[in-house]
Amino acid sequence: MPQFSDASKVNIEGSTFNDVAGDSNTLSVLQTIQGGTVTSAGRDTNMVINYNYNTSTSVEKTSTITWSEKMRLWWARRAPPAVTVADSALQPNPPNGLKYVNLTDPDKLDFNPDAYPVLKYGGYTYWALSFDDNRYAFAVLAFDDKGTMVKRFDKYGGRYIHRIEVDKDVVRFIGQGSKYVAMRLGDITVTL
Repeated sequence: MPQFSDASKVNIEGSTFNDVAGDSNTLSVLQTIQGGTVTSAGRDTNMVINYNYNTSTSVEKTSTITWSEKMRLWWARRAPPAVTVADSALQPNPPNGLKYVNLTDPDKLDFNPDAYPVLKYGGYTYWALSFDDNRYAFAVLAFDDKGTMVKRFDKYGGRYIHRIEVDKDVVRFIGQGSKYVAMRLGDITVTL
């Protein structure tokens, strides 16, 4: 939880960020922190946070701080998991022994590389890749926002990803024949 030390600074995980001007031109996120409202907006690492708070005189003031890379990761790690699709052709080549294979139907071998199901969680994007030898297993790869693989999890149970489901703290990577790999979100959380 951010600690607001005064009207012009915010402290997150030991780093203090000073009050600076910035533009806010994209998606806004609202979160209540210590009785105030935080609005975050901006692009990538050039984000801005406006913190509205009431002083002892009940006058509302606004402080703006830049959203550094450390703050962006702090915020992203607290976002709920989201399932979306991405284009596997835009990903780096898979590691040796792996391939991008996603099915449009769990019971047919029809592929759609530009609608590859991925999980966004904790500031990372998770891709379930299949093995070249077609074993019933997924290699779940975690990529940072620069496209660098930071973690790999190999799990037996399914192959050829069809969809991803999240239920409370469990994620299921569901593949051919609706066979799946289930993992707790805490088990795939990347800590660097």
